Amino acid sequence: MNKKLSDSHLDTYVSLDIETTGLNNRSDEIIEFGVVKFNECTILDTFQSLVNPYKKLPKFIKDLTGISQPDVDSAPPFSVLASELESFVGTYPIVGQNVGFDLGFLSNKGLNFLNPCYDTRDIAYIFLPHLKDYSLNSLLKQLQIKNSNPHRALQDAEATALVFLALKTLASNVGENILSQIGALYSKSDGHLGELFSILSAKGNRQEPLSKTNPLSSPLAKTLDTTPANEKDESLTLDEDLIRRFFDKDGPLSSAIENYYQRPQQTKMALSVADAIKNSKNLIVEGGTGVGKSMAYLVPAMLFAVENDTRVVVSTNTINLQEQLINKDLPALQKGLRVLSSDAERLLFSSLKGRDNYLCLQKWQSILREETLAKDEARLISKIMMWIDETTSGDRSEINISFRDRPIWSRLSASGSAICPAYSAEMCFLRDARRKAENANVLVVNHALLMRDIIEGGGIIPNYDHLIIDEAHNLEDEATNQLGYQLSISHIDDYIDTMNGQRGLYNKISVALSKQEISSRKESLTKLIQDGQSTLSKLIDSNAKLWKQLSAFSENQTSIVEPRQIVLKVNETTRTQPDWSQIEICWENVDTIMSQVQNNINKLHIGLENTNDDETKLGDTLLSDISSSQERLNEIKRNLSGFIIYPQIENIYWVSIGSNDQEISLNVAPIHVGKILDESLFSKKKSVIITSATLSTQGNFTHIKDRLGLNEVSETQVESPFDYSTSVLLCLPTDMPEPNQYDYQTYLQKSVINLCKASGGRIMVLFTSHAAVQSTRSGIKDILEVEGFKVLAQGIDGTPANLQASFLENPNAILLGTSSFWQGVDIPGDALKVLVVARLPFNVPTDPIFSARSGFFEDPFNQYAVPQSILRFRQGF
Repeated sequence: MNKKLSDSHLDTYVSLDIETTGLNNRSDEIIEFGVVKFNECTILDTFQSLVNPYKKLPKFIKDLTGISQPDVDSAPPFSVLASELESFVGTYPIVGQNVGFDLGFLSNKGLNFLNPCYDTRDIAYIFLPHLKDYSLNSLLKQLQIKNSNPHRALQDAEATALVFLALKTLASNVGENILSQIGALYSKSDGHLGELFSILSAKGNRQEPLSKTNPLSSPLAKTLDTTPANEKDESLTLDEDLIRRFFDKDGPLSSAIENYYQRPQQTKMALSVADAIKNSKNLIVEGGTGVGKSMAYLVPAMLFAVENDTRVVVSTNTINLQEQLINKDLPALQKGLRVLSSDAERLLFSSLKGRDNYLCLQKWQSILREETLAKDEARLISKIMMWIDETTSGDRSEINISFRDRPIWSRLSASGSAICPAYSAEMCFLRDARRKAENANVLVVNHALLMRDIIEGGGIIPNYDHLIIDEAHNLEDEATNQLGYQLSISHIDDYIDTMNGQRGLYNKISVALSKQEISSRKESLTKLIQDGQSTLSKLIDSNAKLWKQLSAFSENQTSIVEPRQIVLKVNETTRTQPDWSQIEICWENVDTIMSQVQNNINKLHIGLENTNDDETKLGDTLLSDISSSQERLNEIKRNLSGFIIYPQIENIYWVSIGSNDQEISLNVAPIHVGKILDESLFSKKKSVIITSATLSTQGNFTHIKDRLGLNEVSETQVESPFDYSTSVLLCLPTDMPEPNQYDYQTYLQKSVINLCKASGGRIMVLFTSHAAVQSTRSGIKDILEVEGFKVLAQGIDGTPANLQASFLENPNAILLGTSSFWQGVDIPGDALKVLVVARLPFNVPTDPIFSARSGFFEDPFNQYAVPQSILRFRQGF
């Protein structure tokens, strides 16, 4: 930004940034601040100073900022600078990136600014809804702004000023109507951004963007014949020669996919899948890394569905793969199909996800009418307002919703909402997604939705006879999660919060009733609300007593207490203990009160349904909220009773308690999912194809077939086209201590450091626990960062997605990962040089599910533990 004389009529702001010894504003100190006074045209003035913290600087801070100990030792203390800083800032609006951090430190130093404060992170969160990361570096990159010296206060303050101006311009161009609505939303909260948006809106002179009055696509003209294949007169067809032509060197895929190369293994797998679908057989097929599994099963699935006017469902474990198939692979295949056949235009494909993934427009309209909003709510609602006019799906994956905003999103999602009727003129994203699914030849779902469809007895996924399950090595775990449940004290507390208090459902209904001048039922409905609120107060007390009793019982029954967690298996023996009867007594009190709440809500629902809409104007939203509340309470009551009073012999039960009593939960999981999958899924379909890169152990599929309940099934193994013998060097250290020996961690850290120096970075280390990641990071970070390496650790230095992006951008990086980094991570080319597997990924022997399932084997270690570890190890490799 060029420094020049300012125009006096322009708005003036100050951009503020500080550097500190750490993140805690109570124990850490300011070591530098930088302030920039600016307007739309120029920097008007700057004020910068180092600050003496009167403490030793951490090495990490010195390396990050370039500030040395002598630099701050010779600087003045903050008390000397405070008055001048306060005078410089004056009453101008303060701009900052995550400005609350800076103001928190200044407040602890006695400077409490009452100025309007504009956080560039929050503004970007709203007006760049699709951006994956809102850090200052990410915003600078997105907005093409350079920062000459990052992590120095004045330079970061200047960069933040430029980001603010760019975002301000972006906001000014969205349209006066949207901007004024966002300003109105923020006026309901305690945030200052509403003032900024109102000012920008008042300036006008903007062209309104085109608005989609109905973002949903028009009804699809085609309706699939969903008659089960065995009820059709004609035989099923699938042209295998066409499949071969697809995968030819100069075939359709070569023109549709960049850098396509022919792989005989891919064709072999595709023909195996085609044979299974055409002849109504179940197939388990392992396609090694590099085979191109998705294309190998999508080509025959696509051709079969189009030729027979039917549907093939593809299920993935991750939404990432689900979106890849829909947004990348299937469009490429349709493009390829156009080369060979006019059937390409008949191909329809779609995805379907769980309800929580879709925005509910009724809930959206309801929250817009609320009279007060928290700042976080205003921010997310404003973000959605920027997105809602462009989306045709209402799918939350289209925008970046932060972890802290997930609870707010759950209040806006279609979870618990009724689907708008087909004849309704109102938009409904969930209804539209299901309508598209009903017309799709190839429908892509995920394992969670597949299991939910089983639990509900069908009806969620449209009728289908042919199923392909990719990432099938995760199917048992996902089935275990979906077919079981977890219930914690917070689940019940959260439910009570949605009903009680100023923001609760009872109060919303009461406010709606109070606005009606005449209502024949107002008095009785008001009495029901008062009774319900009184009953909830009783539920709060009885619920607290129940969980306190559960916690005390678990602690008394557990002889070995791990440092941070208690896990107590609850079986027949446990339930015969004398103190268990006290839990049953507490449960009976809770169950009785929950029944009273249920009865109250049911009466309220009936009363509101029978009230004239013109008289009360309560609308469908509150009725939908009441129905959702009924369903939620029914589920909580059923799960609580199932755990304490009505256990099933086919389930595993355990109590887990974290570092404090508020982390206590009741957990239920099925002992065997194979029988359920066979009876409810595999035996119901004409063909099921199970595929993954890692399904076999010891060269066969015995283990995975037993775990998944696969009985009559064909088997195919397709080797990887990669030449591992010339491309991979496998090293097995023979001088390492065993993992259970005290010096193992020291040797591991030395090995990682030596490998990093030898390779020059580009290393990923896979661990089996977060504790191991933290220990290793502590032991290697200072040593390696002095040498110029960047250490990235999962759970500490960012989300998995952010860590992977940083790893790819930094050639000197070393990434320490666990859990999510063992699978589904794509780091192409030379971006990864060395993979370190710290230890074999065996299950924790005390894990309740693993322990219960181990009991069904004569030799649990070799028959169960080893095969499970092999599959996880192969995934990591």
